[in-house]
Amino acid sequence: MFEGGLISMSQASYGYGKGAPVLINVDLDIRKGDVVVIKGASASGKTTLAKAIAGFLSPDRGVVDRCGRVNLLVNKGLGLKPSLSLYDNAMIRYLNFNSSLSTSRRKVRNILSFAKLDDRSHAALSSLPSLLKSRFALCLYLLNSYGLLVIDENIGLSDPEFREEVDDIVRYLMEQSDALVAFSRKRTPFDAYSNRAFTIESGRLIAR
Repeated sequence: MFEGGLISMSQASYGYGKGAPVLINVDLDIRKGDVVVIKGASASGKTTLAKAIAGFLSPDRGVVDRCGRVNLLVNKGLGLKPSLSLYDNAMIRYLNFNSSLSTSRRKVRNILSFAKLDDRSHAALSSLPSLLKSRFALCLYLLNSYGLLVIDENIGLSDPEFREEVDDIVRYLMEQSDALVAFSRKRTPFDAYSNRAFTIESGRLIAR
């Protein structure tokens, strides 16, 4: 592993079963301080690469080395219970991080206020429109620090009524991460901060 390296992928190829490979001969090095944006069309292999970076997939060929923690933010509903209220979902999340009951209550009130959802705090998560579900889940990510943070495009960063707060969240996530990789089909809030950019075309990662 190179100095300051968090992940090194060399000629790594990935597929599912006996079908054609989804990713072909990927070369990617990520070091501390990097903000990397990777773009591609639907079904281009973005989610496969995100899972590969996070260690959820093993390469069919090539070499992958990792150093430190990797957190994958890919599913806006991951770990949330639709039948519970926003307040209860948030309380469960905070208590799982070993916060005291009083601290958890205070943090949950702050998060719901920040998300502009305090008037819906006792509504079931399932009752919210999709955009507000994404906003709520995104704000819950402000719980802890990260190592290498890998972000899928569908985590609520395109909320038009929450744009200023999204910018604050983007800066917070970068401050709390050793490095960050963001995947998208189009422009993202991370573009302005990125020091490296790639596209995925026909299963190949291409530097831009």
